Amino acid sequence: MDTSRTSGEQHLAPIDHITTSEAGEGRRWSLATWWRDTATVFVHDNWLLGVLALAALALLIVLLWAVWVIVTKLVDVADAGLDAAGAWITDGPITHSISDPMRAYLDTHTVGLPATARDLWIMWLVAAGALYLGALFGSTYARIGWAAIGALTGVAVYAAPRPAPAPPPPA
Repeated sequence: MDTSRTSGEQHLAPIDHITTSEAGEGRRWSLATWWRDTATVFVHDNWLLGVLALAALALLIVLLWAVWVIVTKLVDVADAGLDAAGAWITDGPITHSISDPMRAYLDTHTVGLPATARDLWIMWLVAAGALYLGALFGSTYARIGWAAIGALTGVAVYAAPRPAPAPPPPA
């Protein structure tokens, strides 16, 4: 153990004097010597490998870009299709044949209640959807609830005030 240094400072060599030993030979090389003797020879002898690696990297970038474009287009198409399906469900004739009379029933029967007809209509939609999903997943109580809410919806639609007939189209 060398105790000649008492100041606690370390002596740091410049970067070109950093050495490494090669396993088995016991020789010590400086970093600059290693670069000059080993790395440049490897690059000089295997330049085609470097060119092929760069070409493979460029091809990989192009393929990733193509996958990105295809996936974004598929997402756009799926989004447009789901928008169209959602519009048909929310604005379609089957939905309006039940939802419009139910809204009319709630509009006429919520006078004086702290909840508005819209609030009760949303609660009806959520309850019907939750019971349907529960019934779909096999819950016996959800199936009973689904049948009960269906029967009550049928009674409400039957008892709802009839909408005024649409005016005839202009001639």
